[in-house]
Amino acid sequence: MSGILDLKVNPKVVTALNKYGRDLVLRVYPSEVVDPVTSTTTPGTPTDHTVKGSPPVSYEAQYIDGESIKVGDAYVVILPSDVNGQDLSSITIPGLEVRIDSKVWRTVSVETFIPNVDVAAYLLQLR
Repeated sequence: MSGILDLKVNPKVVTALNKYGRDLVLRVYPSEVVDPVTSTTTPGTPTDHTVKGSPPVSYEAQYIDGESIKVGDAYVVILPSDVNGQDLSSITIPGLEVRIDSKVWRTVSVETFIPNVDVAAYLLQLR
């Protein structure tokens, strides 16, 4: 996926995402809960984080390799300020739900863009 974030995150991009970005809902599931009596495993109660981000963008053909990036995959860019100070890479694991309008996506990977010392943006690969 190299090359997608090989750009400077211009302050105008940050302003545009804050002003015109669409609402995305990151649904984080805490650790699974195991019932010791029945030995059944259920996901914990999810927590939703509404963030501003770009609309989903389909990958260009040159990035689709059929394994890590498949036809139909898309990506969104979100700003770190939208994640309540948490490092997104620590909470975004494969399978995290991302809800955009009425469509539910699953994250495949997260790329962090750090031009200097601070995180400037996150790119979430969606499937």
